[in-house]
Amino acid sequence: MNSLFQKNFLGIFLHTFWPMVSKAFSFYRIKFNNNRLPNLQGQTVIIVGTSPNVDLNILNNLDHSIISIGLHRVHGLYHQTKWRPNLLFIGDELLLRKQSKELLNNQENKTQIILGSRFFVPIQNNNVSYINIIDVKDQIFNNLDLIQNTNNYFCGKSVVLLAMQYCIKNNVKKIILTGIDFSYEKGYFDKKINNIGLNKPEPIIAKNQLIAYIDICKRIGIDVEHSFN
Repeated sequence: MNSLFQKNFLGIFLHTFWPMVSKAFSFYRIKFNNNRLPNLQGQTVIIVGTSPNVDLNILNNLDHSIISIGLHRVHGLYHQTKWRPNLLFIGDELLLRKQSKELLNNQENKTQIILGSRFFVPIQNNNVSYINIIDVKDQIFNNLDLIQNTNNYFCGKSVVLLAMQYCIKNNVKKIILTGIDFSYEKGYFDKKINNIGLNKPEPIIAKNQLIAYIDICKRIGIDVEHSFN
């Protein structure tokens, strides 16, 4: 009987009270415990994903003036290159809950981790900064005014969308994309990686959402270099 009561109470708490408590913690982190993110205005940025087409030659010969942004589990290629990201975007709370030790422990001190804060994840790390994300699900979101002039980030079907918005907000000069082609059927550059996050791979939607941001970049004069059609 006690076991049944505890199970029911836990279920009620997680579905009713925890979302409210979680949002309160998230609000606190964003407003009062947020590390200042670097200003990238006018700079060239490379965004590195985890698909098999990641170009290690580019990474190994990258000019030091280029700012590097890694996505999710990009640490899986660290054993193949000396390249390390300046910033690491992690947009998936479930992924962080399951692999926080692996994700955080494999980063160098110089890497600033950017985590979308929709739910409270009890991670204490001085290199973690929090951004407020709004889930747009399957929507093709291209509202330039909301992207540029608010502190919100609009989360779709890929974490690369958060990194792209960061670049747009900062009015960078150029964005280079590598390891991003949405060919999930080919797997990832590291075969140990699998998709265990909140979002199931939806490559067509994710690609269309990214193309919308590339179009925004063209409109405001940001050059985007990518290898997919």
